[in-house]
Amino acid sequence: MKKIRIWIVFALFQLASVALVWILSSPDQRAQYQAWFGIEPPQEKIKKRKSLNIRAVSRVGNDRANQTYSARREIDQPYECSPKTRPITSVKKNGVFKWVDEQGKTHYSDKAPVNHQAENLTQRYSEKNQYFTISVQNQGAFLPAYMKDHLSTDTRQIFNILSHQLKLSDLRQVDLKVHVFDHKGVFKRFQQQIALGLGDNIAGFYSSGLNLVAVMRQQNDEATFATARHEAAHVIIAGLLGNIPTWFTEGLAEYFEQMTISGQLKTIAPNQGWLNLLQSQQRSKRLMSLNQYFQYDRQTWRNQNQDTMYAMAWSLTYYLMSSEHGQNLLNRFMRELSFDRCQTINSREFFARNYRGGLQKLNKDWQRWLTYGQHSSHRF
Repeated sequence: MKKIRIWIVFALFQLASVALVWILSSPDQRAQYQAWFGIEPPQEKIKKRKSLNIRAVSRVGNDRANQTYSARREIDQPYECSPKTRPITSVKKNGVFKWVDEQGKTHYSDKAPVNHQAENLTQRYSEKNQYFTISVQNQGAFLPAYMKDHLSTDTRQIFNILSHQLKLSDLRQVDLKVHVFDHKGVFKRFQQQIALGLGDNIAGFYSSGLNLVAVMRQQNDEATFATARHEAAHVIIAGLLGNIPTWFTEGLAEYFEQMTISGQLKTIAPNQGWLNLLQSQQRSKRLMSLNQYFQYDRQTWRNQNQDTMYAMAWSLTYYLMSSEHGQNLLNRFMRELSFDRCQTINSREFFARNYRGGLQKLNKDWQRWLTYGQHSSHRF
């Protein structure tokens, strides 16, 4: 009888511990516990929704297949042209104070000490411009602490390339919300809340209307960062330029996905898979001309073979980024886009006007680059 009482007390203690853990857990952690035990949480009622384009990335092994879906998401305010942004001079300044204690030891702190005279160094050490704010939410208990720093560094370097190499002066401060998941069940439920109709093999998606990026952590962390860079580039570009031709936003996202950083050096390698695909089409005389490519509107673009569409977007962006003339041309293209964020521009007409020799010459030079170009990495 005594043993039975001990077991009952032990069982009650275990139940109380489980209940306490449940009470102290966040909604996402509770969803994760349910997923571990195969319990499906109750689905929330879905209210009336407004249509938004949300892009998803699917990764299979080392290859990435891109899928786009017309998804729906409930939002508080209608999404217009581009996400809300602020001037880059809107800088949140953290205090920097220097003071000396009774022993003559110098201290630095973010607040002025009460009992010591301090020198205010806030203005000296504050940045004049702030290009983005980023919040990284770990949707799980097993994400590395360095992930936010890595994502912040990647995002800052995207802005640096846009502002220095592409000389984009009309920069706006973009809010970027990144959700990183380490459990497929929790990621899938979040995906269902934000975007309906996405497939099961999705590694990440973004909503420019919500300034939000959602990424499923991969076995290789670099693959996770690559997906996050790709999706973050979409949100940044939408905030800066508004209504963008599909080939251009996908081309820049594909471009920045390949970026690696070592110290101050930023390296962007060519996407060999896309290059091989286009070269194969070129050899078999199936390569689409840029004149035809630029005729596709957003919906028609999505209805074509997606490997070809993304490969051409990446290759044209990479080709133009390979020379100063091409970078200046992209700068002019983005300036025209930023004049009216609600109205996109006709890419065929733009390149016919601005490329030396017109659109036909651009198509010829681009195809020659595919065949004979060096395709070396870009270093900034």
